[in-house]
Order: sequence, then structure tokens, then C-alpha cells
Amino acid sequence: MNSENLQLVAELLIKHKLYLSFAESATAGRLAAEFSLVKDAGKFLKGAFVCYDACLKETVLAVPHELIEKYTPESMEVTRAITLGLQKIIQSDIYIG
Repeated sequence: MNSENLQLVAELLIKHKLYLSFAESATAGRLAAEFSLVKDAGKFLKGAFVCYDACLKETVLAVPHELIEKYTPESMEVTRAITLGLQKIIQSDIYIG
């Protein structure tokens, strides 16, 4: 990721007093790691959960097994569901799955 873009996003989040959280699967925490390296990350980065294995999506983030079976663990539908599940375990303003 471009560090200048990350810094710009960070500055905007801090300026507007917004917190960011991630639920990552295929990226395995890379997005959260990239943002954690930005200056003052603690002022906007709330947390992240890496759920590479589908069973974590089901047990921790409450993604219905049927949804994973119907689509794929990395599908848009499941990604939306892990993002919604994250909202139940981390209090934040912006959620990215």
C-alpha cells in the first residue's frame, strides 16, 4: 500500500475522531498491519480479527454455515457477514471486511 495514502486516511480519521476496525480473511491481517504502522495509529485503529479458517467465521463472527456453503468463505456475501459479526465484538465507527 502507498504510505502517503495511508497517512492521508489516518489524518482524516483522526481529524473526524473516527475509529477503524477490520475483519480480515484472505488478507490475513495485512490491512490492519499496514494501518498500524502509520503515525498515531492508536488514535484511529481500534482493532482487527483475522479469520482465515471458515470455522472462525462461524464461531466467532456468527456467519451462518449455510452462507459459507452456498457461496465461498471469501465471497462478497460472507465478507459482508464477517463485517457485521465484527460489529458485535469491537466498538468502532468504520468496519472493513
